[in-house]
Amino acid sequence: MIVFDTDILSMFAKIDAIDLLKHLFDERAVMTPKIRDEPSEPLEYGYSFPLKAISAIKTVPLSNEALEDYGRLQENLSLGKGELEGIAYCQKCFAEKCFADRMLGITLSNNLPKLRCDCCRQWF
Repeated sequence: MIVFDTDILSMFAKIDAIDLLKHLFDERAVMTPKIRDEPSEPLEYGYSFPLKAISAIKTVPLSNEALEDYGRLQENLSLGKGELEGIAYCQKCFAEKCFADRMLGITLSNNLPKLRCDCCRQWF
């Protein structure tokens, strides 16, 4: 699993490229409930792009252990709720994290874009 943050999902949705994200990562692309809830704010202002991400990317529930970690992370870190929940999920499920503020770059491999994440230093 690769947990994508709101920023990345929003960027792909704004340029109508959620299908590209799905093509590249298939069922491995997921988001947590807090990440799913974050894009709902633009909906209040009449923007529909978040619906593309919400409908296309699977939302994974957190285990009780991950929820406990999320609570502990909230006490110690000043990150957003989506980032914290994504980190808690990844720590318990050994998933990868892909957050826009940690993105190093995009390159092409076999004519397909590849993303490199600073959190895990991997190319996706």
